[in-house]
Amino acid sequence: MKLKGKTESNFRSRKAERDTTESSLQEAGLESNSAIDSLVRRVRHRQNRLQVLFLGIKLGIPGSEKALNNALFRYGDVYMALDYLNCGSPELDKGGRQWAYAHGYRVTQSKCGLGTGVECPGGVKWGQF
Repeated sequence: MKLKGKTESNFRSRKAERDTTESSLQEAGLESNSAIDSLVRRVRHRQNRLQVLFLGIKLGIPGSEKALNNALFRYGDVYMALDYLNCGSPELDKGGRQWAYAHGYRVTQSKCGLGTGVECPGGVKWGQF
């Protein structure tokens, strides 16, 4: 998948970092999953954020997709959205698309990625190390 252009009128600049609260974890149904809880808490810190999100995707823990999508919306950028679109998880693909549309991008099909039967080179894969 690729993202093409952005509409300036729809573009919203990234908001300042906000703490992940217990209520947002509970809304995501993750109050009992300490692994995902730890990952989401770590994402709020700028240092190593991308690596932490990669770990969450590579672990592929069922039910973690909502928390990972929430992290994309709070802290994401175009590169994270592309990783979500191409990781192989239908739920993270959906989150990547929603992020892209909310930020003025349009998602286009490429020769690789979800639904093409061709794996994209590089990038992080859902549930795979």
